[in-house]
Amino acid sequence: MDMTPNRRLLAIADDLSGAAEVAAALHSRTTRSRVVLVRMSDAVSGGAASSGVARALRPRHPGEATVLDLDSRYRPAAEAAEAVRDALRLSSPDGEADGEADGNDGDTLVLKKIDSLLRGNVAAEIAALAEDGAGVVLAPALPIAGRAVRSGVVHIAGVALHEGDAWRAETLPPPASVAQALGGLPTALIPLTTVRASPPALRAALRAAVAAGRVAICDAETDADLDAVVEASLAEGPRMRLVGSGAWPWPSAAT
Repeated sequence: MDMTPNRRLLAIADDLSGAAEVAAALHSRTTRSRVVLVRMSDAVSGGAASSGVARALRPRHPGEATVLDLDSRYRPAAEAAEAVRDALRLSSPDGEADGEADGNDGDTLVLKKIDSLLRGNVAAEIAALAEDGAGVVLAPALPIAGRAVRSGVVHIAGVALHEGDAWRAETLPPPASVAQALGGLPTALIPLTTVRASPPALRAALRAAVAAGRVAICDAETDADLDAVVEASLAEGPRMRLVGSGAWPWPSAAT
């Protein structure tokens, strides 16, 4: 899907390495990408500093891509969610530090980078993405690292996430499924058969999930599977927000 001259692209990451990865992927398609390191508490505190941050977050040129590192992976869940809300609001052309988030902010395409092992505040941040009624499509597979999603479960080299030791450094046990990682958020599984079906069939499945107020969790084993999810999501326009790991959606979104 081609970017129109007025389309803005906002990519949100929860740590610096993720933001840098996204920015590098975007730079391969557009020279107008930048990484902004921001402490959201400063951005919303009011005063001149707050206004300056708000101006810095807003795309300065048509077609510009802004990548935000919220440094929120290991923050309390409520703070991480608020950081996402603030990023959505402050990056809008009409957003203000003391205003309300508006999901109808023109044609901004929002992309969210998460950890492929589902670490961090995945549930809280995705909930914040969906609060304004936007649809959310989640595809956390990372084929290049041997990480696939089958029947809604992350697998690493063929082993289910909750059956391996990838979370050994974490204080909590790994989720048994992507849906479990989202806590109580309503979800709809888009199985591999649908991902690999015709583009109209995949688009219809994503639309149905979003219309029901559910996060669409997409199975994927290969880059081709992820490409299909990206194309179907982008075809639905900016009201469909993509969430993924690695750099998978970014080049397609910037073309």
